[in-house]
Amino acid sequence: MIDRNEMEQLIRNAKAELQYLPKVPLYVHVKDWINKNIRGLLVAPCDMISWPKGCLAVGLLAQGETEAVLEYYEKWKKKKNPVYLVDDMLMGQAFLQLGEAVRNGKKETKASFSKSLWDTYSYDQAMHQMMAFLYAHDKDEKGSLPYRPLHKNYRIFADGIGMICPFACGYGVKYRDKEAVKLAVRQIVNFFQYGMDEVTGLPYHVYKYRGEESSEKLGLLGWGRSVGWIAYGLAASLEMLERDKETFREAYDTIYTYLEKLLQAAGEYVRPDGLFASSLMEKDAPVDTSASAMILYAYRYYGTVQTGECESCDKQIFRLQVQRICNQGILSLETYCKEGKVLQAQSECLDIGVYGTNYDSYPWSLGMAMRVLHFDR
Repeated sequence: MIDRNEMEQLIRNAKAELQYLPKVPLYVHVKDWINKNIRGLLVAPCDMISWPKGCLAVGLLAQGETEAVLEYYEKWKKKKNPVYLVDDMLMGQAFLQLGEAVRNGKKETKASFSKSLWDTYSYDQAMHQMMAFLYAHDKDEKGSLPYRPLHKNYRIFADGIGMICPFACGYGVKYRDKEAVKLAVRQIVNFFQYGMDEVTGLPYHVYKYRGEESSEKLGLLGWGRSVGWIAYGLAASLEMLERDKETFREAYDTIYTYLEKLLQAAGEYVRPDGLFASSLMEKDAPVDTSASAMILYAYRYYGTVQTGECESCDKQIFRLQVQRICNQGILSLETYCKEGKVLQAQSECLDIGVYGTNYDSYPWSLGMAMRVLHFDR
């Protein structure tokens, strides 16, 4: 188990990275205005709740650090809750968990918040705004959300499963919106039908629907973080649905079945140390702590679920394998935690097939590791 000092350093670093918003120079604002209003070009917005920030937020909440996420939510609220991309939905999951923590009386009462009241109405409106973004989002023929709709190529990324589905499931449970849960399940079912390799059971990074009998599969088969995004998305969605499993039993069972299939497939490529490489199928590929943390989170969740059924011998053997992977993997992940950082994470993917070549500490390794590391506080 990671020691208190090391975890406190991780938390301190994650808080600092979450709160950091670079100041944009005046000349950049002027250039963007000219490009947008005179030249008619697309200008990328400053996205406060992009997926790296979301990784940090869900990690901090897993360690009980409600106040840091609350402070960031307040900053976002002052900007009138902007939502730009499906990437932002990971932070949506964090904000749903934040609302739950505040409602349960876990809000901190330090001076910065002692004079302010939690505005339930504006919070609910912000969550409705995020879900409305998904409902209005461009979709392909099967109802899946393309990662970048402005490109009009209708490419569905594995990343979207981890970003969209936990939020949609959590929203559906919180606000009794069955359509939100159906949207999440649709993303998962479609990806497993059109984006997976039939032989290995692993995902391609991207697919494009080409009709009932075929799809165009793009990017690396078994890219570590695409496996991680899907594994994380399935497990986090199930955690959300557990809050009202009776109402959403069919959705829960469907997602659980897919999680089991994916973990069985990934287990064929686990390293001796319990971690996963940046490309699962390449023997010489370096370990990726960000992919490993997401996959281990899914293994740990699966290992905690009690089915209440008499399981087959094969199922019992698989559960023992899950326990072994979890125990060994988490211990190995801890060895990459140094001075508040989680090292050996693959850098950002720049495009389909253009995968990072640098390995260092990034928000996506720091945040996701904090989701899975054991620490008795």
